[in-house]
Amino acid sequence: MSYAIYPSLVDKRVVTAGGSSIGAAITEAFVKQGTRVFFIDVAEAESR
Repeated sequence: MSYAIYPSLVDKRVVTAGGSSIGAAITEAFVKQGTRVFFIDVAEAESR
């Protein structure tokens, strides 16, 4: 899958929900951009 590259996101920080479902996809997308991601989620098992 191809995706856009946003150099302005490298080393930036973002906080999001991200243990499962759409939140997990968003978290992965930020990681691919080189962003420092901190996420929270109530789904403990999926978040691991």
